[in-house]
Amino acid sequence: MSYLDQIFYIAVVPTWKCNFRCKACFRWKIKKHYDIPVEKWLKIIRNLKRNFSSEVFVEIDGGEPLIRKADVIKIVKELKTHFKRVVLNTNGSLLDEKTLRELDKNGLDAIKLSFYSLNKKTHNYLRGVDCYDIVLSVIKKHQQLNSKIELIIAILVTSKNIDGVPALVKFLLPLKRVNFRINPLQENFFSKHAFNHSSVMLPKNLWPAKNKTKKLFRWLGKHQNRLKTSKEHLKVIEAYYQNPKSSLKISCGVSTGSLIIHPSGGISLCYSFPQIGSALGNLKKILESDKAQKQRKAIGNCKKYCRILTCSFVDQFKKNKK
Repeated sequence: MSYLDQIFYIAVVPTWKCNFRCKACFRWKIKKHYDIPVEKWLKIIRNLKRNFSSEVFVEIDGGEPLIRKADVIKIVKELKTHFKRVVLNTNGSLLDEKTLRELDKNGLDAIKLSFYSLNKKTHNYLRGVDCYDIVLSVIKKHQQLNSKIELIIAILVTSKNIDGVPALVKFLLPLKRVNFRINPLQENFFSKHAFNHSSVMLPKNLWPAKNKTKKLFRWLGKHQNRLKTSKEHLKVIEAYYQNPKSSLKISCGVSTGSLIIHPSGGISLCYSFPQIGSALGNLKKILESDKAQKQRKAIGNCKKYCRILTCSFVDQFKKNKK
């Protein structure tokens, strides 16, 4: 099987720019930006369509992608001429009614929206800006418009919000076309230490107590039908909260299964590793190149705990296709 055939996840990142200041992410601290124009993105997508199966899961990520709103709509339209499952990851701040209608019209399958607590103060603290009302507004618009787009609420479990997660889930359960997923707390992405692949620096001030995580995950298991985190993945995340080093037992899937396309048009196999070529180039040759092989070896030796994330779990993507 060629390396092209092994890819099951592609991240399309139009920009690293972000208008939030989340406690668990430092992408907003990136000062230098080079975002290629949408015309190049459309060429890249046509290259992806020539090389990858329509079954590959595509996620539009950031930064906040909707900072390039008009471009993202064009990107979605082009992706949906081939790929069966296209998801937009957004904080919702720029998702007005017109944009939601346009995304719906162009076939977007799902929107991932972070919502951490029904307690306004807690949610805003974790997100770094006053955005609680924005999230509720997006959910309300989604319901009122009877949108065909699935809304996936991403819940990051921390010491600050863990007690309120069941109440948040109960709030979401009656809503139509709304599901939820659990995100594990990780090292601050894009911090200086995040690119040191031999050690990990977890945010201890946000780490929840073991007894509370055990209780929460037992409760979450009862709502598996609405949970976009697979049963196997949920078990691994629970074990990770009890002992973070347990994640090192998991084989990291990104070295052969993932492809990250950066705002510059460059590609890498993982967010925290260097680019190995251009997404406009010969993808087969790039993935078989010495650079790619060296990166796979480096990923294999990586001691980071981020293998706990979705990109290592093929079963997770199968569940997200439902």
